[in-house]
Amino acid sequence: MDSYERRFIPSRVMDGDTITTDLVDLGYHTAAFDRIRYRFLGVDTPETDDKATRAAAMVAKAFTGGWIAEHLHGGKWLIARTVKDPHDGTLTDSFGRYIATILCTQGHDLNQALLDSGNAVVFKR
Repeated sequence: MDSYERRFIPSRVMDGDTITTDLVDLGYHTAAFDRIRYRFLGVDTPETDDKATRAAAMVAKAFTGGWIAEHLHGGKWLIARTVKDPHDGTLTDSFGRYIATILCTQGHDLNQALLDSGNAVVFKR
């Protein structure tokens, strides 16, 4: 699978497995101010719009927000490692979100942390 890494500063936690950013480092001292959504590769958290799972969804969302706050280390970047879908070669899902593993600059993996904490289950397409 091809992968691409971009540094970014998160702007909003949408839910447990989706975040947005308004600033992405394109490299070569260039940044893009653009709203980009990242959907976490290989994990699925409960849905906030489902009454039965809303409480668990809010816990997962809070976990994601807490992990980001803990690992952002004073405003430094996080890393999104996006991958191409092996079925159609795209980098985004049907909602236009980039599918990515989210890492801090020290290499800690948010996707795995969600699974390890029990706030997410493995998502297989």
